[in-house]
Amino acid sequence: MLKEKSDEDSVKEYYSLPDGTPIQVGYERVKCPELLLNPTYFKSDKTSLLSVFESSCSKVDQHMKKDLLSNIVLAGGSFGFKGMEKRLHYEIKKIIGDKSLFGDQTKILCPPERTYSAWIGGSIVAAMPKTESWISKDDFDEYGREIVQQRLQ
Repeated sequence: MLKEKSDEDSVKEYYSLPDGTPIQVGYERVKCPELLLNPTYFKSDKTSLLSVFESSCSKVDQHMKKDLLSNIVLAGGSFGFKGMEKRLHYEIKKIIGDKSLFGDQTKILCPPERTYSAWIGGSIVAAMPKTESWISKDDFDEYGREIVQQRLQ
């Protein structure tokens, strides 16, 4: 949770810029990741990451939720914030709470190369030969989401 401004001294850290200039960063270090998780705190009408997670989970078949919750992978630079993995785990547990039998099996993977994960994944996919399992936008538009199950079986 976002700390009160009176706790600002406890969140201050010192960094060196690439040119060697030292800077001190405090409360703003906490504000950036908090905006992703709780935009209403900043009077923003944007959708929170947690709302997107909850909405996505509600659309998954019940028998697949265990696999989904035990394979959450953080990718991208925004997940490089200190403590983000623990905070997300805490918030996700609050969301699924008693509504799920899988609460204790929630696992968040936080690879060290997460800043470049999208690029790494894209390069792997680009290097793969086109196969029958590929689904074009036209196919998806014509057959809907059923084609995903059909092609991946």
